[in-house]
Amino acid sequence: MSHKEVKWGVFNSITNHIKYEIPGPLSEKKAYLSWCGKYVVIVNDWPPEQVNDSLELIEIYKKGELIASYTLSNLLKCGYNVTSSVSHFSWAIGKIKVNFLTNSIRFKTNEFVDYRINVRNGKIEEAKVDEKIADDSILAYGKVFGNNGNYRMEVCHRVYGEVPESGVITFTSDYDFHGGWYYSVLVNNGKEERIRESRVDLHDLIYNACTYELEKISKEKGEEFRQFGFGNVNCK
Repeated sequence: MSHKEVKWGVFNSITNHIKYEIPGPLSEKKAYLSWCGKYVVIVNDWPPEQVNDSLELIEIYKKGELIASYTLSNLLKCGYNVTSSVSHFSWAIGKIKVNFLTNSIRFKTNEFVDYRINVRNGKIEEAKVDEKIADDSILAYGKVFGNNGNYRMEVCHRVYGEVPESGVITFTSDYDFHGGWYYSVLVNNGKEERIRESRVDLHDLIYNACTYELEKISKEKGEEFRQFGFGNVNCK
């Protein structure tokens, strides 16, 4: 049985006429419509597609005309900094908030960058990294061992910072980690810095692309790094 893509559009219930249609495919995406029907924001926050730099995540339409779109490479420095399931992946933490009263789209990416995009002109007005993340910070995901406030992580994935050749980072923390469990941590000057806000806890964020070892091997061989199961991804 062939699958027929459903068209999206804005319909005037008084005149029984379609005002305009939005080009697809748009299945499994969310659409936000301004009260007058002038603006439509399409959000691809749980994509079923393969991770790829060119994958469109946010599209803004004005009267049916595309005025701005943002791809994975526009919003993430590295497309591997996502959380993947068997069939989908997520690139943002928490809910993407579309507010037509303030003409804004606001969200936080998996790289802890807070974005604000203007709905009317489609321009990025703010892209601010969390203030706890410094130039020499390490933000990584991996298996944690240790006790009594002294811990080490066998790094599986690196988001920020330089990881030793051994692939192991050491740090102190007031948190009582379960030995051998996977966590994401932010380390500043050898001490863990907790990131917790609203319902977001960095510890619970899963960067299961786990590219660190493959990245290191590719660097040693002088080859361009590619992760199996991903499309065209180039990290800045």
